[in-house]
Amino acid sequence: LEFKEPDEPSSIRWNDLNASKMTRFVQRVGTFALSCLIIVAGGYVVSIARTRSFFLSSIVIILINIIAPLLTKILTNLESHQSQTTFVASSYLKVTAIRWTNTAIVSLVIVPFTDILDKDKLIQSVFTLFTLELIMRPVLQMVDWMGHLKRHIIAPRQPDQRRMNLWFKPAPYSVGERYTDITKLLFFTFVYCTIFPLGFFFAAVCFFVYYWIDKFSILRTWRQGPKINADISLFSTYFLFLTLLGYAFIASFMYSSFPFDDACATDESIP
Repeated sequence: LEFKEPDEPSSIRWNDLNASKMTRFVQRVGTFALSCLIIVAGGYVVSIARTRSFFLSSIVIILINIIAPLLTKILTNLESHQSQTTFVASSYLKVTAIRWTNTAIVSLVIVPFTDILDKDKLIQSVFTLFTLELIMRPVLQMVDWMGHLKRHIIAPRQPDQRRMNLWFKPAPYSVGERYTDITKLLFFTFVYCTIFPLGFFFAAVCFFVYYWIDKFSILRTWRQGPKINADISLFSTYFLFLTLLGYAFIASFMYSSFPFDDACATDESIP
């Protein structure tokens, strides 16, 4: 016999318990493919914006990071999960893949190799992204534009009091989304720290601001979500390990490629 601690009753997704393993597997493969399409589409939009200006591409990256949880929630709702813990874990994986790719990897791929050290191109883009992460994300979270839209625009137009009251519910707290914010910023810092060491100071300030903004939102804005176990926290440790592994590979690539002039050693003499 196999024994394990059961999930909380509020965490069980009762309507999905009858789904077979094959059904859940097919659903997750399909949503994974759609997530890959979102990553490719996001990278294409960022590359198009990069041809206009680096500041515009930074704005596009921030906007993609903001709407990523909404898109992944729609995709994850297409899957059958026996508990809210696996639901949050699946959404966490998709959001992390989208945010890591569009924030750190796309910018490194689309910039020409010889322009990596150009202060007006990649370095300026990294600086702009850190600045927007420090300002835009806390401001949007404090403003709570979606909550105001629900309470002041949608709710008064409902046909009865009961349905109007439903739109006054605050957004639930998502621990998975909080972890993606942390791992995304940490991965972004590790990728570009060799050419932008100031990123460590930006990351420290961002984490400080995130802590107090999230603490205020938990106590004043968000409502309590379903009770989940510690699997999400354990799951996030693998992503933290991946950030360290990525740091080792990217740092070795950056140092070995310096000064990014695309030149190589040769035995030929110049006449």
